[in-house]
Amino acid sequence: MNIGKEKFLFSIVYLTLNPLYWLGEKSTLKLNIRELLSLKRCMKMGGKLFNKGLAFVVIFLFVGVSVSVCDFDKTTMTLIESEGGSDTTVSACNCNKNEQVIIDGETSTYGGLTSEDIAALQKQAESEGWTYTVSENPATKYSIDELCGLVEPEDWWVDAEFDNTMPTGTYPDSFDWRVVAGGLPPIKNQGSCGSCWAFGTVAPLECNIKIKDGIIEDLSEQWLVSCNVDGYSCSGGWWCHEYFKMDGNRQDPCGDDGAVLEEYFPYVAYNAPCNCPYPHDYYIDDWAYVGNPYGVATVEQIKNAIYQYGPVSVAVCVNSAFQAYSGGVFSGPSCGSINHAVALVGWDDNQGSNGVWFLRNSWGTGWGEGGYMRIEYGVSSVGYRTVRVDYGGYQNYPPFVPSNPDPEDGEIAVNIYYTDLSWIGGDPNYDDIVTYDVYFEADDPSPDVLVSDDQLETTYYPGTLEYETHYYWKIIATDDQGASTTGPIWDFTTCLPPNHPPHTPGNPSPPDGTIDCDINIDFSWTGGDPDPEDTVFYDVYLDANNPIPTTIVSDDQTETTFDPGALSKGITYYWKIHAKDNHNRVTRGPVWHFTTEEPPNEPPNPPTIAGPKNGKTGETYDYNFVSTDPEGNFISYFVDWDDGTTSETEFVFSETIVTLPHTWNVEETYTIQAKAKDINGDESDWASFEVTITKKGKTMNSPFLNFLKNYLNMFPLLQTLLQRLGLQ
Repeated sequence: MNIGKEKFLFSIVYLTLNPLYWLGEKSTLKLNIRELLSLKRCMKMGGKLFNKGLAFVVIFLFVGVSVSVCDFDKTTMTLIESEGGSDTTVSACNCNKNEQVIIDGETSTYGGLTSEDIAALQKQAESEGWTYTVSENPATKYSIDELCGLVEPEDWWVDAEFDNTMPTGTYPDSFDWRVVAGGLPPIKNQGSCGSCWAFGTVAPLECNIKIKDGIIEDLSEQWLVSCNVDGYSCSGGWWCHEYFKMDGNRQDPCGDDGAVLEEYFPYVAYNAPCNCPYPHDYYIDDWAYVGNPYGVATVEQIKNAIYQYGPVSVAVCVNSAFQAYSGGVFSGPSCGSINHAVALVGWDDNQGSNGVWFLRNSWGTGWGEGGYMRIEYGVSSVGYRTVRVDYGGYQNYPPFVPSNPDPEDGEIAVNIYYTDLSWIGGDPNYDDIVTYDVYFEADDPSPDVLVSDDQLETTYYPGTLEYETHYYWKIIATDDQGASTTGPIWDFTTCLPPNHPPHTPGNPSPPDGTIDCDINIDFSWTGGDPDPEDTVFYDVYLDANNPIPTTIVSDDQTETTFDPGALSKGITYYWKIHAKDNHNRVTRGPVWHFTTEEPPNEPPNPPTIAGPKNGKTGETYDYNFVSTDPEGNFISYFVDWDDGTTSETEFVFSETIVTLPHTWNVEETYTIQAKAKDINGDESDWASFEVTITKKGKTMNSPFLNFLKNYLNMFPLLQTLLQRLGLQ
């Protein structure tokens, strides 16, 4: 922009209108102009119109324009072009704070958002799930070009100071100077003059006066608009904090610096002449960009500046959604090129996706939330070129709110041994020494037991804690200036006592390895748990002849005895106990075994004897003996031949036929007696068998008789006949 040409053109226009303004009369001029949309746009077109300077003057003086003059109160004046080419009536100021123009006989609002535009934004907000609302407000009747005039100079960094201080402490999650200071100066309205840069410059100083002096002063933005020597105007400008610095590098045309009160130069929202000198009542000690020249300040750096120096000036990018904002958390759609100056007065990390700034605007209280906006960190380049001001020299601030407790607030199962309490503290005034008082108490939500005072460390060891106990604690931080900050009350709960597994089951009954156990015996054992409050449950495993018992015969019983019922005799049983407490800790006992008593032994049955009942002396006869044993035991036979001789066999299987030969030499009737004996020594009753032996007679050697003789046992009747015949 060619500032010299703009000043030249504006001087012509202003000299024409100024007599009308001071006369206070409703004088009228006629203007028919196609290229001039507004006085601001006229300035932007300065280069072009300068080449047509004479034509501009002639047109302005002689073509009809109707200008109405009235009191302004920080709203606006705008010249409007007739888009259709017809004569246009223009209001030079806006008593009703609503800029109206008559185009072809119809009333219209120039440059702002139409009702259709706002309806489209609302539809977009609903479909995209915006976290804020949009609606018609005092700013929507102006164009963004009229509202936003922050223009970054190419040499913005020349002679600038930078505060690249990194915070050393932790700031509270939420901080708001409106609350801390008991209110800030009222929101202002810049109107359609692109003087946001002046309002953004004035806001931090006005707020600091309220914070530090406790009074509300209305400083003049118009003095900056009209009396700066950098060529800034309603067409745009940049930060002017240097003008508020005593003996700084910037003064007004009269060589003065310092802020001017509103009453000395009221806001008129156009480039009024600077009729200095003016009284200057307020100064700043210093100002600086936050961060370094090569990047944007971090969120923590901006917080640090707000906390230490009060509200800060920041740049932001404005689009139609921002313009129509009416409440909620502004989260986009975002834009990148900054065009507007505002102030930040605080923050809240708990709102939005990752925290919000409390933004103070200059579009009247009808915009946003009473003139303020909640905007997410980083959205629309908010925070670009942050500036903090130092007003009134050193001020002591209280220590940071103690934060980041360890154990964490609400933590459970905290170890009772070697648990330190720790926190983050510090002080905004880096040279201040901070001491801490530690309040710590069990089961009291309002801890008032002071366990450590005036300590410099941000840790405290409370010693060994109690199991399963709810502890509450807080920290009071005090700096060496006497300012103190009380931290929140935190709490944590210690862990449950450590659970031990049950005792190993022992002392079995019957004892391990017992034999000849009664088949009706009960099992018993010792158990229990090291933790006396635990309940122990037992599973009983029992199997016959299985060294690894797997059959559960009783589960989850609390008794340490078990009745297995009648067992079988002569069986080896294996059993074990698994103990489980109510925390599901399990102890597996060893495998025990015992053998039940053997059943009583039954003797063998008396043997059966088979063989010849008659015989001759000197002849040998075979006799068969057989017996059965109830238990199937091996048996042997003892035979008394009744002639003074006996025979005894080896042990054979039950029911095995044993054949024994015998010879009698004396004629007589003999009774053979035999008994069976099992492997256990039990004997059967005697069995008997009579045999008659006669004297041996004539021997028949015929083949037929020899055949009969050999097979007489098969023919008892024939045997008897031959004996009577004396042939045997």
